[in-house]
Amino acid sequence: MNAAETADTAVADQRRPLGARLLGRAGRIARFAWRWGLGAFLCMSPPGSIVAAGWALRRAGTAAHATWAGDSTPASRPNWIVADGGQAALRREATSDGTVIRRARATLATLFRSLATNFRVGVAGLLTVWTLTLPGCVLWLVAWHHGWNNSFAKGYEGAAAGPLTGLLGTALFIAAMAYVPMAQARQAATGDWRAFFGFRTVWRLMSECRLRYLGLAALYAATALPVMALKTAPFIFTHIDSAREAIGPAEAREILDGYFLKACLVVFPLFVWLRVLGARVYAIATLRAARSGRLQADGLHAVESEALGVVGPPAAPTRRRGARTLTALWLLALGAVWFAFVAQIFVSEFLNYHPGVGWLNQPTAQAPWFHYVPGHLKK
Repeated sequence: MNAAETADTAVADQRRPLGARLLGRAGRIARFAWRWGLGAFLCMSPPGSIVAAGWALRRAGTAAHATWAGDSTPASRPNWIVADGGQAALRREATSDGTVIRRARATLATLFRSLATNFRVGVAGLLTVWTLTLPGCVLWLVAWHHGWNNSFAKGYEGAAAGPLTGLLGTALFIAAMAYVPMAQARQAATGDWRAFFGFRTVWRLMSECRLRYLGLAALYAATALPVMALKTAPFIFTHIDSAREAIGPAEAREILDGYFLKACLVVFPLFVWLRVLGARVYAIATLRAARSGRLQADGLHAVESEALGVVGPPAAPTRRRGARTLTALWLLALGAVWFAFVAQIFVSEFLNYHPGVGWLNQPTAQAPWFHYVPGHLKK
C-alpha cells in the first residue's frame, strides 16, 4: 500500500460512523493483545518458545520481502494458529470438491496450519543457530563447574583450566554471533535452512552493510541489559520477601510465574524486533550487492535470485586501498560489541546462577524461553 492509498484509507476511516470506528479500534487493540500476549505466554515453556521463534522468523521473512519490494508499510504479520488468510482459507476448504471427510480433514488442517508452520520454522531456525553457538555455551558451562570445583578442592595446579575454557568458549560464541544475525535473516527470507550455511554469500552481505550490521550487533548488546536485569531480579526480591515473612513453595512458584509472564511481555517483543531489523539489514545488503554486481549468481538462493533479478556473472571486484585494514578494524569492533553481550551473561550468572540453562540459552540470541523457576519449586 503506497502513501496515497494510506491517506485514502485514513480519510475513509474518518467518514465511518463513530460506533464503527470504536469497534474497529477495539478490534485492533484485541488483535494486538492477542498477538503479543500469546507470544509472551509461549515463551514460558521450551515447546512454546519454539513456536514463538518460528513466528518471529516468519515475520522477519515478510519484512525482508517488503524491503526488496520497496514497500514502506509495515510487514504483514503471520497468524499464530489458523492458516494465513483466515476466513478466506477456511471458506475455500469448506466449499472445495471432495467427500465430506476430506473437506473436514482439510478444514481441520487449515485451522492449525500456521501453528504447525511456526513450530517447523522455529525448529529449523533454532537448530541452525545452536549448531554454531552451542559449542561456546557448553564450554562456558564446563568452565563454570570446573571453576567452582577447583575453588573448593584447592587444586592450584589446575587453576588455569577453568578460565582458559571460558575464554575459548567466549571466542567461539563471539565468532558465531558475528555471523548468526545475517545468516538467520537469510534463512528467514528464503525459508530454507541450507541458506543459513552459505558462508561466502553471508560474508559478502555482512561486508556490504558494515555500519548497519555493527549497529544491529550493538542493539543485541544494548537489549541484553534489560533482559539480564529481568533474569537476575528474582534473586533480589525473593530474598527481601523471605526475610520479611515466610513464603511457602506454592506461593513462591505463583509469584515467580506471574513475574516471568510479565517479563516475557518485554523479552518477546525484543526478540521479534531484533529479527525484523536483522531482516531489513539483510535485504538492504542484498539490494546493494546486486546493484553493484558483487553477488555471485551461483551462490544465491532461488528466492534471492527471483527477488533481486541476479542471473548473470558478477562484475569484477574492485579492491580499494586500505580495504583489509578497514575490514580488520570492523571485525575488531564487531568482536568488542559481542564481548559486551557476553560480559552481561557472566555478570548475570554470577549474581543469580541458573543451573545449565543460564549458560546454554540466551533469550534474545537463541530461543526466547524465559522462565527461570528453580527445580525444587517445579516439583
